[in-house]
Amino acid sequence: MMHTFFVFAGGGMGCLLRYSLWKLMPQGTFPTATLVANFLAIGLMGLVLMFRQPASWLHPLLLAGFCGGLSTFSGFSFETAGLIRAGMLWAAAANILVSVLGGICLAWLFYKNQ
Repeated sequence: MMHTFFVFAGGGMGCLLRYSLWKLMPQGTFPTATLVANFLAIGLMGLVLMFRQPASWLHPLLLAGFCGGLSTFSGFSFETAGLIRAGMLWAAAANILVSVLGGICLAWLFYKNQ
């Protein structure tokens, strides 16, 4: 039951950070706030996974909770669809390439160093 609380608490904090990024970052044609939120979540997840014997509450709080609340595949998907609908095909393609390839490269850096 305690792990459920940690997921809930971490998710709330991650959502608040994602919302804050969205409010603080400029809203241009490229969805920068979503990209930053997703990359922050990948980086934090990589750091947490580098610990061999983490405390039992750390994974539910930070991985499922905080990183899950911070990252947003749905936001990425809808923003990319919006760019396509607006005829901004280059921006949509750039968002897909930077988000997917950049995220995989960032995750690989952490796996490589484990």
